[in-house]
This record gives sequence, structure tokens and C-alpha cells, in this order.
Amino acid sequence: MKLLLPCLLLAVLVACVAAWTKEDHEIFDLVSAVESSEGKRTTFYSWLGVPPTASTSEIAKAYRKKSIQIHPDKNPNDKKAHERFARLGVVAAILRSPEGRERYDFFYKNGVPRWRGTGYYYSRFRPGLGAVLVFLTILTSGLQYLVQSVNYKRDLGRIESIVSQARSAAWGTKLVPSEGRKKVRTLIAIRRARRET
Repeated sequence: MKLLLPCLLLAVLVACVAAWTKEDHEIFDLVSAVESSEGKRTTFYSWLGVPPTASTSEIAKAYRKKSIQIHPDKNPNDKKAHERFARLGVVAAILRSPEGRERYDFFYKNGVPRWRGTGYYYSRFRPGLGAVLVFLTILTSGLQYLVQSVNYKRDLGRIESIVSQARSAAWGTKLVPSEGRKKVRTLIAIRRARRET
């Protein structure tokens, strides 16, 4: 019963991670790029200037109109004109494709997920040798510290056990250590007295 909840949670996470396809990741990238270049909350439809219910011919017409406006030849002073023009072509291709439009409409209505799976982030951030070495150094140092602290506590417990066993063997279990020291001093004094006589 205790294992049921973690297994169920793991199954849900695996299903969520496996749900996003390569095309979905491309849409995520494109949504982020459009929002960063055209402004927050800019959608593919609002950028083309068409409603979400627009037909394929209306989308093609809006694409031609918008591509003329942002064409790099018409905007020679805009350094990002080439990127915007290429991005517009990809947006129009997604909206003209029935499958691509269906996938985009799903994310348009439900929102782009914040967690997009480990594959999505790993494909965008691949750590170099230095980052891996730093991570491994920190990890091994932390593990070494943990092991040393556990061993230190275990050794202290073992030493206390040995000391208490030695005290009980030397002075008996009922003697307090201060009384035991007096007894040992008395025994030493008696032995010295015998040697002298």
C-alpha cells in the first residue's frame, strides 16, 4: 500500500514526459521565440492578424501580407528581419498543415506546459566537460563528508562502549568513576607500603 502512491506518481510522470513529440517541442520553441520577439502573449494567430477560426486560404493570404511587411529587403536597417521572416514562414507552415494546426490549437487553448520533459531541456543545454567535472566534484565531496560524519559518530559510540566496559571491569558496575579512582589510589598506596616493608 505504501508503494502504490509513489508508483502511481512515477507512472503519471512517465506518461507526461512521453506525451511530447519532436513536433511539440518545435512548437514550444517557436511559441517562446514569437513571444520574445513580438511581445508577451503574442500568438501565431495574433501575429498573422487572423482569428483562430480562420481558414487555410485566409491564413495563406495573411501570411503573404505579413511577409511583405517584414521582408528583409523592405527592412534593411532591422538586424533581426531575417530571423523574423524565417520564423513567420515556419508559423504559417504549421497553421497551414492540418496536423500542425491541431497540435498548436491544443496548446493555444490549454497553454504551453512549463515542464516539457528532460529531453527538451537536455537537447538545449548540454553541459561541457568543466560543468560535469564541477558537478562530480561537488557530488563526491558531499558523499565523502556524509560517509565521514557517519563513521565519526559510529567510532565515538564504539569508544564510549569500550570505555564503559573497561570501567565496569576495573571498578565494578556499581562504582562511580571518582570512587573507583580513590580505590585504585588506595591499592597503589598499599602495594608501595608492602614493597617498603
